[in-house]
Amino acid sequence: MRQVRVLVSLLFAAASVAACTHDRNGPPQQHFAEFHVAPPDGNAVEVCHAYTCQMRSTFYFHPRDIADIAEVMKKTKRDDSPFEERRAIAYAIALIERKIGDRLGIKDRAGMEFGGSGDPTQEDCVDEATNTTSFL
Repeated sequence: MRQVRVLVSLLFAAASVAACTHDRNGPPQQHFAEFHVAPPDGNAVEVCHAYTCQMRSTFYFHPRDIADIAEVMKKTKRDDSPFEERRAIAYAIALIERKIGDRLGIKDRAGMEFGGSGDPTQEDCVDEATNTTSFL
């Protein structure tokens, strides 16, 4: 009986990890098409949420948003290294996610919540990856 429980636990753990992977090559347009998400258009992005892009909401970047993002990028220490560039981008993405969360009501909790599917306030890794791709 103990072996069965261990096996079930291992299968459940493997399924949970596999549930949030998306290994694709090619241009982002293929990803957008697969999840029925409009690619970014000017100052508008379609934001995925509710797990695996079950819900999509349009977010418009206003001039103030762009100025705030530029300010965050400028404030990040610069030494012309890839590390500092990635750090500046990470801060910018964090700011974008806060702005979008405030306007669209997305209050994503950290970690994978198996009961979060369909909850419009939550995002899984497909939502996060799709959104980050759009922001970039």
